[in-house]
Amino acid sequence: MKQLLFALVALCGLMSSCSSGWTEDEKATFKQSCKGAALMAGDQWPERTCDCLATKLEAEYPNPNAMASLLDSLRVNPVLLFDKYPECRIYAHETPAEWSPQATEAFMSSCTNLIGDSAKCACILDKAKKRLPTVQKLTKLNTQTMRLMAEECDGKRPAQLY
Repeated sequence: MKQLLFALVALCGLMSSCSSGWTEDEKATFKQSCKGAALMAGDQWPERTCDCLATKLEAEYPNPNAMASLLDSLRVNPVLLFDKYPECRIYAHETPAEWSPQATEAFMSSCTNLIGDSAKCACILDKAKKRLPTVQKLTKLNTQTMRLMAEECDGKRPAQLY
């Protein structure tokens, strides 16, 4: 993860001379550094993960100089990059979770009974969809995880992966 952070910081330094837009060299440099960091972190599909991250970052930060606030948050907690784009870390052997209207309604009903606040439950549902995007990861959604996410929704704890 530190290598990914280093790659982002280095990439930002390279891009600081650019007025806007990512060059092909900047994208290639990011992807190469990201792949090394992803491999070290045990990612089974580093190329796919890094292609996805590069696409997401470029879409959100068309001007690479605007990434300064993201880099500041990554210095505090580098895992936030994967938290920000959890869909980039779905492994090929995992089954994407599908949130049908019935599943969403069942979750909201159960959560509201447990927590008593439908707005907070909507926040928790959004976090669950983003952070636990596969059937395999949804097994981590238990009462304790929901309470931790509720504390995040209240601003009582920093964001984290579960």
